[in-house]
Amino acid sequence: MNWLEKMSNAAIDRMPKSISPQNHAMIDYMVAGATAAFAIYCFKRNKAAAMAGMMAAMAEVTNVAMTDVPGGICKVISFPLHGRIDMGTSAMLAALPRFMGFAGEPESKFFYGSAALASLVVSMTDFTGTGARAQSQALMEARE
Repeated sequence: MNWLEKMSNAAIDRMPKSISPQNHAMIDYMVAGATAAFAIYCFKRNKAAAMAGMMAAMAEVTNVAMTDVPGGICKVISFPLHGRIDMGTSAMLAALPRFMGFAGEPESKFFYGSAALASLVVSMTDFTGTGARAQSQALMEARE
């Protein structure tokens, strides 16, 4: 296990688990909507930021729509696996400004803030239904 994964797991395990699966799904849909609205807002000024926003919004909606939580549509993946995908999505949000070539522009701040928010939501979500703080091991073992 590398040092970044150890730090991430320690942060996840120390946060209180106060977000239920239903609230997590609602937050995901709201974040996706805000990201899509931001993309539409950016369309005339910064096409790269607009495209990045649409990609991020579509990834978020797809993830929550395929999860077996209230608000999920297909219910193909488990909620712990959804959490693992959310971790990757938050990393993607942070990387998109550099990847799409607008890292130094004001629009990049939206993506960095969204990545921080996504990480916080993942850290505070009760993925196992136990309410226990130490959930990083169960999250890493999620399959399906």
